[in-house]
Amino acid sequence: PLPNITGYICDHQCMYNCTRLDYEGPVCVREVKRIAASRGVNAYSTISRCPGKKLRTKVAVIGAGPAGLAVSYFLARTGFRVTVFEKQDSPGGVIAHIMPHFRIPGSAVKRDISAIRALGVDFKLSVSEEFSIESIKNEGYKYIFIGTGAEVSRKLQLTGENKNVYGALDFLRTFNKDPDSLDLGRSVAVVGGGNTAMDSARAALRLGGVEEVAIIYRRTENEMPADREEFSSALEEGVRFMPLMLPESFSNTGILKCRGMTLGNPDSSGRKRPVPTEEIEELTFDSVISSIGEYTDLSILAESGLKLNKKGGLNVDPATLETDIESVFIGGDAFRGPSTVVESIADARKAAEAIARREITGWKGMDEGFDQDLIRKGMDEGFDQDLIRKKLDEGFDQGPVPMRQITEIFSKKGRLLFARKPEDDKVKAENGARRCLECNIICNKCVDVCPNRANVAIMVDSKEGFKDAWQIIHLDALCNECGNCATFCPYEGLPYRDKLTLFNRKDDFENSGNDGFIVTGSAGSLSITLRLNGSLRSLNAGESGELFFTDSQIPKGNGSGNMSEAGALINTVLKDHSYLISCW
Repeated sequence: PLPNITGYICDHQCMYNCTRLDYEGPVCVREVKRIAASRGVNAYSTISRCPGKKLRTKVAVIGAGPAGLAVSYFLARTGFRVTVFEKQDSPGGVIAHIMPHFRIPGSAVKRDISAIRALGVDFKLSVSEEFSIESIKNEGYKYIFIGTGAEVSRKLQLTGENKNVYGALDFLRTFNKDPDSLDLGRSVAVVGGGNTAMDSARAALRLGGVEEVAIIYRRTENEMPADREEFSSALEEGVRFMPLMLPESFSNTGILKCRGMTLGNPDSSGRKRPVPTEEIEELTFDSVISSIGEYTDLSILAESGLKLNKKGGLNVDPATLETDIESVFIGGDAFRGPSTVVESIADARKAAEAIARREITGWKGMDEGFDQDLIRKGMDEGFDQDLIRKKLDEGFDQGPVPMRQITEIFSKKGRLLFARKPEDDKVKAENGARRCLECNIICNKCVDVCPNRANVAIMVDSKEGFKDAWQIIHLDALCNECGNCATFCPYEGLPYRDKLTLFNRKDDFENSGNDGFIVTGSAGSLSITLRLNGSLRSLNAGESGELFFTDSQIPKGNGSGNMSEAGALINTVLKDHSYLISCW
């Protein structure tokens, strides 16, 4: 929904898990997407038109930040009539009004907003930040999505009379709007270790008269929440980093007294806790920018009609993001606290899917029988409700991956294709495509890195419901649980435990907690015992190779998992990979 915005400021978790990392470096996914968005703007504007048949249902979206923009996109693509209410005089939220333009140009934000306007989304700007859920519903809005931002800065506990202390959000907002009005002096201290602190430091360096900027942080670089590249950019531009220091007072003479810190045991965040020492250091600065975190003012939400729980938070259904008021949903910073653009988009999609499902099918819960992929496909391609009703039982067959594409992917494995870093966007994009191993189609990383060859990739029939062309069978007899496959898994999985396991010995099968199966007997008279989600089932192989259950009970466990997929994998092993079965 926000291709230009994410092309600049996505936190690209995919790149940290890119399978090309084990070669010459990750594919620069964000850069390639930025290039695709900028070069495909005309085609994008064409395909983003909303469907001709619209629902009469009205949805109100509170806040035009990333979450509000994304949910508007998804719902408008689905046919809803969407109105966005925004307190600023233009949409974009923190991205447009606070994030410095040297990180993301205003033109990128405007392109994404223009595409959303083209879907028929209506924006009401410069409205009061106070709103009433009841009054909005009385205006005919059946659903409400709340996507307000975390725009309140936490106050730095700093004694002393010096008033040259700025909140990071206020500072950045002024920097974007009227930088000439800022007079920070020659030297500036930025307190904090997040992305907002990095933005503030880099912005301060760009102001006239500023010669020195230092980031003061109470932990070390390893514990900083800021993206590595944002921190690196700040250092490259000349910002100093002063770790293990906590400012305590700021005098009129410009003396910033800082207490030395040391690191103790990890706290609830998993980072080492900063512990005060007896050391005090006096530094000289003209101004201080406080960037120690932001939060959402939940009192405004409480006044709107939402109820705060005993912990001071909101009651939200994690599966749908619906609040305790029916048909009122929430996402992004308002739900999570300070969050990334991608997290906000994810929340928007989850809420939009829940709204679409409820409105078009009448279902309120996350029923197992509901085809969630169907709603997602509709949001991606545009549809009307008649298509949903027609396809609910049919689904969408994406078809098998062409063998030519599979061959091309395998040809890239095991080869170093050294990444050049040219400035030309066309070459950048071609370079990224050339190096991509397309792990969304074929991953098999656990096969590549297993020293014992305990993980085997087998080709499966896509008609059985498998998304990927290849599935992994884990061989218990060859595994010594070294954990190599878990270390390299781009999906943070544990293949030696998660993958369907083929056992050769009955005692190994009984002593393991893995889902898996053991084959006994001989060709023509096979008996298979399958454990899936803790449940045991007995199967036999028919003369034509089909599997059938010989028992009707599930004696152990509380579920049967996806029995059809497990059966398809077992059948494939019996037909095409019988050499893996020791009893043969």
